[in-house]
Formats: sequence, C-alpha cells, structure tokens
Amino acid sequence: SNKMWVFGSHAGLNFSTGVPVPFSSAVDAFEGSASVCTPGGRVLFYTDGGNVYDSTGGVMPHGSHIFPYTMLSAAQGALIVPFIGDPQKYYIFSLDDIGTGTMAYSVVDITLHGGLGDVVTPSGLYMGNRFSEKMIAVTGNHCDIWVITRRADSAVFWSYKITAAGIQPPVVSSTGFFYPSTVGEIRISPDRRHLAETNAGTAGNKGTELFDFDPNTGSVSNGRLIDSTGYNYGVDFSPDNTKLYTGEFGRYTLYQTDISLPSTAAIAASKVAVGTCSGIEDIKLAPDNKIYVNGDCLSALNCVNNPNGAGSLCGFTHCAVTFLPGTGGGIFNNVVYTSFPTDTSFKHHDTTVCNVAGGSVTITAHDSLSGSA
Repeated sequence: SNKMWVFGSHAGLNFSTGVPVPFSSAVDAFEGSASVCTPGGRVLFYTDGGNVYDSTGGVMPHGSHIFPYTMLSAAQGALIVPFIGDPQKYYIFSLDDIGTGTMAYSVVDITLHGGLGDVVTPSGLYMGNRFSEKMIAVTGNHCDIWVITRRADSAVFWSYKITAAGIQPPVVSSTGFFYPSTVGEIRISPDRRHLAETNAGTAGNKGTELFDFDPNTGSVSNGRLIDSTGYNYGVDFSPDNTKLYTGEFGRYTLYQTDISLPSTAAIAASKVAVGTCSGIEDIKLAPDNKIYVNGDCLSALNCVNNPNGAGSLCGFTHCAVTFLPGTGGGIFNNVVYTSFPTDTSFKHHDTTVCNVAGGSVTITAHDSLSGSA
C-alpha cells in the first residue's frame, strides 16, 4: 500500500485518513528509501536499502547492513516488492549510486521476530552492476510485478519479472537517448502505459524522456526526448495520465508538460512553469491524487492540488504540509505502482439471462472494495 511514506531525515506522511498527516520515523536517508504498510495504513517495515526497520522503528535482528557493497546514495536506491503467492514475505531491492551501480536483493519474512519481521539470511544477493540510480516497480497483467531499472552504461532498460516462481531473468529494452544515464528518476504513469525518465547529466545529455511501457511483456519502447534543456531530477504523472511534472534538482521552478498531445514536438513545446519553491528535490503523486513537491527548505512540502488541470489551473500551493519538528524532507520513498490492491481476491458466478425483445437487464456488483465494479 502507498498510504505510508517514510523518507528523508526521520520524516513520514500518513495518508490513511485521506489527507497527509506527518509523523516521525527512524529512517535517516536523503535518498533511497522504501516502505510498506497494510491496506489500512499500518506500517509493516521500511528501509533505506542498507538497514531494515520494523514497525516500532527498531532495526530488525538481521536487518543491519544488508547491502554488502558501497551504498553511498542513490535516488531510487531502495524498493520493497511483495512475494507473489506468499503474503508474509517481501523482496528488498538495494541499488548503489553511479560509482558502482551495484544491485542486490534481500528477503523479509514478516512472521519472524514475534511478528515484527526479520531479514532472511543470506542477504544482499548480487544481481549485477553498472546500473543507474533509477529503479521502480509496477504490477503486471498476469499476477506478476515488474522491477524496472536503467543501465548506466548503455541506452537500455532491464525489467525483472517477479512471479510465484521468484525473480526471472530481465527483459531487455534498447531505447532512449541518455547515455550515460546518471542521476535522476524513472516513474510509471497511473495507467501503467507510460514511463518517464529524467537525467541531470551534462550539457547534451540532460532533460526528460518519455516512453511507452507494456505491463504484459515488461518492454520499454518508443523513446522520445521531450526536454533537453533542464537538469531534471524529480518527475511524476498526473492522475489522468495527461500531464508530466518535472523539476531541476536544487532549482526553483516546477514545470508541467502535456503528454497527451499528438507529436513529440507539440509535447516538448507545451512545457510551462506552474510554480516556484525553495530548491526542488523531488516530485510524487500521492494517494489523495495530489502531487507533492519537496524543496530544500526541508521543513514543509509544496502541493499541486489539481494535477490534471492545465497550467495555472493545477493549483500549486507553497508549503502546504509541514513536517514535525526535528524531521525533514529528502527524496520520496519508492513504492510499487499498482492497478489493483495487492490483497485482491476475485469471485465470479456465470449467469444466463433470457430476455424478451426490447427488455433490459441491470447488473450491480456487490463489492466492498472502494472503486471496484
């Protein structure tokens, strides 16, 4: 569930009531954090990719230094993915910065340590190196999850399919312009059909790319360079998948781009400034369908109240959410982008109806899950 954000310097946000409520956490990581909670919003555990903290804020018995590599700082350096078919276990993916680009995984069993969970040893199982600092996960269409990374040494994406049988070999997609891929982020659109990548590289190797993503196959394709002027870092999509928000790390302007336009040139030309704040660090769509923007003031979050709105209609508000004293922001936590709750169950009944000519039938779905039909 995406209702509990744990990130930055002991910062946290609880969206379980529908609005962000700040709280304090044990994590202290400017970049690379991930958390997981129940559908009701109770924290299960969280991590900075190197240490794993249980729901009380204590380090799990085998949760210290699970990543036996350099692990200095990576934008999306931590990720938690549930096992398929086993609700008691989770993968933790850890990613080093571009110095080595090493990637590894560990496993948490939430039934251990009296129900607080523990890391199953051995941990930090090596998956390769020379990755960029970009890693994200999204649900597939066949009871699976895709973990998507970007190679640093070539214009290539690797998508690892997670099934009930475990982590499968990566699907390799050769597309895009950024080479090398350095610091920045990748995000998936809410409909899981688009992927955006930012790169805060050198002149001629910076900006934002837009891709198509196929949740059936894990492939990334149709790379389009929609911005080559900004040292872009934070990025995310509007809830209706038509707008893309970007910001240059440590600079002051939030931009919106209309990605629903019919050509790459039109998309690039639609980029418009929609807000300013004190040094943008990250941008993220929240469960309340608002986008939050973290700045280097560290004490508060800015908010895009209506991300679907064009230009100034997006409703940018400065310092909309204030952190608790003694806590501060950083790069937002990583989550699994999903089109269905991870605890979904499906039931069906086949029904035959004989209807007279010109008649009608109304079918009503009786389902307690919000938003289901």
